[in-house]
Amino acid sequence: MNLQFSALSRLVEFSELTASTWQIHEGAELPDRDLEEVVNLINEVYWLKQKTFFKDCPEARARTSAEEIRIIAKGDNDSKLFVALDIESKIAGAIVFDSAMGHEYAKFGPFAIAPAYLGKGAGQQLLSYVENLARLMGKTHMKIEVFTFANSLCSYYEKLGYQLTGHAKTFLHDEFILEQYKETNNRYLLEMQKTL
Repeated sequence: MNLQFSALSRLVEFSELTASTWQIHEGAELPDRDLEEVVNLINEVYWLKQKTFFKDCPEARARTSAEEIRIIAKGDNDSKLFVALDIESKIAGAIVFDSAMGHEYAKFGPFAIAPAYLGKGAGQQLLSYVENLARLMGKTHMKIEVFTFANSLCSYYEKLGYQLTGHAKTFLHDEFILEQYKETNNRYLLEMQKTL
């Protein structure tokens, strides 16, 4: 089943987990100032979670760029940006969904929730949204890559049904990893997947 993104990514309201209502919007609907906020959110959350493992420099702090997020938001490729908005239309979180056309799986990441919204259901709703989108596209699995040293992140995804596949990939910017976390095989990204 090959459904168009536009038909699948209409506004969806979620209120199952909390008293709040999360609205999921496609990134193409956002003005540039909101896209900048998404870039800042992703980079800040990324650095907050990974700073223990990396040298403190601008290159290590950046998980994404404004240009990359604008390209994804335009939707001219297999990837789409989705954001969770609270009832005041403030950005609570963001996730990039990659439909991995031609494959039986889809992928997600980066995925970031603003610290003020942690534990309030926005993250689970964003992740559920892209998992459901993948199911509607006929995908059988959802994949994510996590750093080898990010044990708490692996545990989080395991609680959500993701399992390590045994595959690991190199990390493009391994020169920023602190020496005590360096791997001899240069494989820093562990693949996790969930059956949909």
